[in-house]
Amino acid sequence: MSTKNIVQLTLANNRLDRECYHSLSKFLEKKSPLKTLELDENPIDDVGCAQRFSEAVVAHPSLEKLMVDNCGLGNNTQILSAIASTMNGVSVLSLNWNEIGSDGAAVIGNILSTNPSALKTLHVKYNEIDDDGVTPFAEALRTNTNLKLLYLGENDITEVGESSLRKAAFDDTSLITLFNSNHTCKVHVRDNLCPETYAVRKKSVKTKMTVAMFGSDKIADSTRTIPMNMHLFSDAPVELMPAELSFVNQCSKFGNKPCLSNMYEVVRTWNVPVMFSYAAGAVAPKEKKRGRKNVQNINAKKAKSH
Repeated sequence: MSTKNIVQLTLANNRLDRECYHSLSKFLEKKSPLKTLELDENPIDDVGCAQRFSEAVVAHPSLEKLMVDNCGLGNNTQILSAIASTMNGVSVLSLNWNEIGSDGAAVIGNILSTNPSALKTLHVKYNEIDDDGVTPFAEALRTNTNLKLLYLGENDITEVGESSLRKAAFDDTSLITLFNSNHTCKVHVRDNLCPETYAVRKKSVKTKMTVAMFGSDKIADSTRTIPMNMHLFSDAPVELMPAELSFVNQCSKFGNKPCLSNMYEVVRTWNVPVMFSYAAGAVAPKEKKRGRKNVQNINAKKAKSH
């Protein structure tokens, strides 16, 4: 059978041993048009074999999807690290049912934090990951801008872990943390997503700012006065101030307060000592003025030149 036209290869539950994985690596090194490779339920227990296989996957020009479910990867962090490194080559990686746990989650999180350019979807379901294991994923999301979907369902994650992930996507401590939040990835922790908890991940940066400032993005039709969350502006750098005022100006269309009042409240929160030092009793520097005598001297010099 010719391998030139194979685009999907399914080898699930075939008891592949070390020699089989070496042969598979050789096959991948031939640069076939393969796009999907399924290796579920084939334990990988050799570090060198895993590393060579990973290198072959990353170097493959067309492979897009790799499924390595239930392959015992959690038993050896070196093997897990090698297989997880395929994030640098495939756009979809499935690592479900591998008993990864918190230690394995740290390994995956470290690789994810390098922002692999190829990976768009990562499946890590049914892996005994608890709230401590969620932390590396949350930290990785702060620097990763390429991942679009992260599946963490059916693990041992409680509301504490969910809160950590939610903050990575929507940290409204300040405008700085809000801008630095992850705006690209949607995280699934449960199959039945809680709209109040996860809908914000779909929103734009501008909408997130509105939610952070007013507590909701559906305030355009509100007739009541909705106060702004002013603490967001307290640590904003000078470079960001024009953008803040522009955003507050746009928010004035909601009709809760006059635009000028909102701007005044924002300016009051700015911690810019130079701007307010004179109000505390500092003496403003005297402006240099040209005296009458200096003006006469200048006129005299002009007359001599003529």
